[in-house]
Amino acid sequence: MDIKYDGVKFIYDDYACERFKRDLIDSLTNLQKNYAIKESLINCLSELY
Repeated sequence: MDIKYDGVKFIYDDYACERFKRDLIDSLTNLQKNYAIKESLINCLSELY
């Protein structure tokens, strides 16, 4: 956020930051769901033996 280059000024964009935050949350949620599904499958398979 605080990167500075000679002759270039970056503008803070609230929308872009919120969108990035939502994307990170969505990604984490998907990873948690995938983990839960795989964990459940592993547990079911281990019960078969």
